[in-house]
Amino acid sequence: MSWWAYKDSAGDWNNTAAVIAAAPKVAVFPSSEAQLTKGLANGAAGCISATVNLNAAAIRALYDATLAGEDITDAEAGIKAFRKIIQDAGLIAAMKAVLSARSGDRRWLNLRAPHENATQTSGEALLAALGPLADHIGRS
Repeated sequence: MSWWAYKDSAGDWNNTAAVIAAAPKVAVFPSSEAQLTKGLANGAAGCISATVNLNAAAIRALYDATLAGEDITDAEAGIKAFRKIIQDAGLIAAMKAVLSARSGDRRWLNLRAPHENATQTSGEALLAALGPLADHIGRS
């Protein structure tokens, strides 16, 4: 077990790969779940990602399936599509807008500077864009 860890937030796979190669005893976490399977195949420990707050079960299932050597084609495509939709809409505001739209709790729309407040309309549009990929959000 490693007691040292490195979170690479830049999203530059070449940098992540260089850190893994240079520090084999350090647990390296690539930028997001979009690089999870590539990271695991190359010695990364997993991922640390904001969107895990919305999509934890699917990302964990992808992690487990990858380690088990299962076919991850569809799961990885879904994870990457989910991430791209949220990221392209402005990561933090988008996540909060989705939570507000799903829960009906408008308090999720309030963000601190430098972020601009999210909107209920954008949350509803994001849920529509995510389609079945978001069915689990707000469900126990």
